[in-house]
Amino acid sequence: MIRVNNPFGRLVTIRLISPVTEEEYERFDMKVRHLVSLLPPNLVFCSDLRYAGFLPSTVAQRIPESMRRDQPWLRRAALLIQEESAVAALQFRRIIKEASNNPSRRAFTDAEQALSWLSEVLLLSEQKHLESFIRSGPGD
Repeated sequence: MIRVNNPFGRLVTIRLISPVTEEEYERFDMKVRHLVSLLPPNLVFCSDLRYAGFLPSTVAQRIPESMRRDQPWLRRAALLIQEESAVAALQFRRIIKEASNNPSRRAFTDAEQALSWLSEVLLLSEQKHLESFIRSGPGD
């Protein structure tokens, strides 16, 4: 399952929950393209990948292309990964590297560090929505 939201302002939140199918990723990618076209530049993305597990290779291969495509609108992007799943963590680090070595995009295993880093460029109201997203679980 993939959830994407624009809860407030320039903040875009994404949560991947295993299993993620290729068809679901296609729908998600189209939704993100549409959302990005409606929002102002300097978007701040927070992707919660802690519940994604290891992605099928057909999905994992498409993500760097999507990330590169959205890069012109990007101010910052944090990807929350779960260190306990070493294989999944390696997969997401490889995906980030393939997308680009953009310093505006970072992987975090500590949610509080991600919150702090993204908050540097967010309005207070956006920060509150981000904090709520990061502290919520997959069922929220």
